[in-house]
Amino acid sequence: MSYERLIPVWEDREKGVLLHPKKQGASFSFDFEAKEDKNYHLFTVGNSTQYFAWKAESDAPMQYLLLDDSLDTEHAESTQYALSLCSEKPEEYVRRAYKKVRFPKIYVHHHVTTKPMDWVTGISVCAKDLKIEEGGYLRMRVEARYRKNGVSPRDVITPADISVVIDFPEGNYPMTELMRALPAATENVANVCAFIEGYRYSGEVYVEEPKILLEDYNLLPDFTPAVPSKEDWLWIGQNFSKKEWHKFRISLNGEEIFYGDVFERCHRESDFEIELPSGLLKEHNTVCYELLSDYHDALPYRIFEISLCERSGGALALVSASRAAKCGGNAYILVRTQKDNAKVELTLPKEYLSAEKSSFVFDKAGLHGIPLTCLKTGTRIPFSVSMDGVVRHGEIGRIAEGDDDGILTGTGDMIYVGQELHEFENYLCWYLSENV
Repeated sequence: MSYERLIPVWEDREKGVLLHPKKQGASFSFDFEAKEDKNYHLFTVGNSTQYFAWKAESDAPMQYLLLDDSLDTEHAESTQYALSLCSEKPEEYVRRAYKKVRFPKIYVHHHVTTKPMDWVTGISVCAKDLKIEEGGYLRMRVEARYRKNGVSPRDVITPADISVVIDFPEGNYPMTELMRALPAATENVANVCAFIEGYRYSGEVYVEEPKILLEDYNLLPDFTPAVPSKEDWLWIGQNFSKKEWHKFRISLNGEEIFYGDVFERCHRESDFEIELPSGLLKEHNTVCYELLSDYHDALPYRIFEISLCERSGGALALVSASRAAKCGGNAYILVRTQKDNAKVELTLPKEYLSAEKSSFVFDKAGLHGIPLTCLKTGTRIPFSVSMDGVVRHGEIGRIAEGDDDGILTGTGDMIYVGQELHEFENYLCWYLSENV
């Protein structure tokens, strides 16, 4: 049973089409006849022009930890770089910069005292149209941990002994210094960790001069490009790297169908999908790609393939059915419904298959499994499911005598599945329909 079909539109594996950031885009024309009971996604294969070794499993994680792509010179006032925390919309992931300072070992040559004294921490911030959604935050958080017997001074797993939070105010304001006392007992400090982090906020925000002040010394480095083999100079970034996130505007037949960031996986010729609105595909079509990545030294992007991914759709879709089942055991059907409280009718050849009931009401739209009992051996046993006049036909490949093989599932290396629910559902449907 085929749940999806890939329909080629354009391909050039040798040279592809190169897109440069904020320059003229590329257009591709094709003819197509869409089907009413199908859903369509635009399937694109390509990659940036970055050196291929950075896309290996061993090196890509290091690139993802860098702040370099989010450093900004235009808004820096007191330092060489400001760190951009800009977000066009409230994101459902955390953007975080992190720095751990071990104390006092690496600072003894600076004559930093370990005598009891006051610590001060803070950062400079400017914002435009900053808005923080319910449950979100944008802040600097500093944690200090004391030395303890049997615990490494590097440890950051145990709860912090001292924690200070500086929340960034909403609204519009110029570069403003936000400072707080850090009441740490200097003589006992093992390490201090600083976090600049945000979640579910939008607006233009830039920060500079993070500080943990002890005497006349700032224990925190400024935000600067990575320096090889100098981890004490490095801030660690989470979701600040942009080389693997390419900003596109994509239109079909003159209508914008996508504007946003696309993730490039850590291998060459990565792919991504864009869901197409119903009815937008015509007999003659033109799809246009524009690369809008705006970080400094943004990478070009090369397109190698464009296809249409056709999947079973409509009010009721038959996703998969068992290709093989054991007599006396179970076979399974997977359906997808488009609306809540859907009533699905099941028609079976009673000699071969039976079910707990002949109709099912599913409270929620989505994927639903229906177990069948296998009564007799046979091949290509037909069945049908129906809802509101829509009928889908399928078959169980074969029912045979034999012992259970004990295999539940199988997979392989180099599988990346998008973290959105609809992306994983599409992967699961393909996986089951192909009886992997």
